[in-house]
Amino acid sequence: MQTVSYQLRVRIGLMLLLILGFISSQHPVQFFSYISRNLSQPDEISLFITQVACLREALPAHGVIGYFINEVGTVSFSDLEESKRYFLTQYTLAPLVVEPGLSHNWIVGNLKDGMDAVLIAKDLGLEVIEECGGGTFLFRKPEVIENR
Repeated sequence: MQTVSYQLRVRIGLMLLLILGFISSQHPVQFFSYISRNLSQPDEISLFITQVACLREALPAHGVIGYFINEVGTVSFSDLEESKRYFLTQYTLAPLVVEPGLSHNWIVGNLKDGMDAVLIAKDLGLEVIEECGGGTFLFRKPEVIENR
């Protein structure tokens, strides 16, 4: 029976370590490549915050503004999607206070796709000031004088 030399055993051991290290590192590589692919596109919340943030320049620096979803002119907190849009709008426009309803001079509206903002504004006695995409609009009552 032949004995294997010390150098050969060391080389075989190093090769086994390298092979095992390579095999075990494939799982983290796949995981991080999956994460980087998914993080390269903005998420739904970031997109919404960006849309609403475009209203900041047209709005007063502080105060209370109104808010509604769809043509009804209200907010239904029983609808999860509507609640989420309302609270994200409030978060994005802080320190402004966003209050559901049409009782304020400045009003943010989040409308569903395909809704005509001009027609809705006319029905509610408002005028469209700005559109930020994704159904986000800034309305105001016609008698408001621009003094921000």
